[in-house]
Amino acid sequence: MQRIVAYVGQIFRLEFARQQNGTFPAGEFFTALELSGQLGLLALFKRFGDIGEIKNEQKFKSLGAGLFEFKSGSIRMLCAYCRKERSVVVLTNAFVKKQQKTPPG
Repeated sequence: MQRIVAYVGQIFRLEFARQQNGTFPAGEFFTALELSGQLGLLALFKRFGDIGEIKNEQKFKSLGAGLFEFKSGSIRMLCAYCRKERSVVVLTNAFVKKQQKTPPG
């Protein structure tokens, strides 16, 4: 499936996933954010792409079942490692968190 590149780092390339209907949910969410929200996520993408990890669970966390989240303030960007291309992280969905714990759905 075709994807849009969000960031190319030394270790990982981060890409917005394309759904079967042609939309890019995480990419569209990112584009609609205010500049400060975009810059917060881009800083995390850069750190992860260039270093290969973010040890601070308040910025990057495993949700289980191969799903992870980038966390910038109340913004959550969900992602997973690409099965076919191990150096690619696919950004799938995003939302603004309004409760204490990330909802399982």
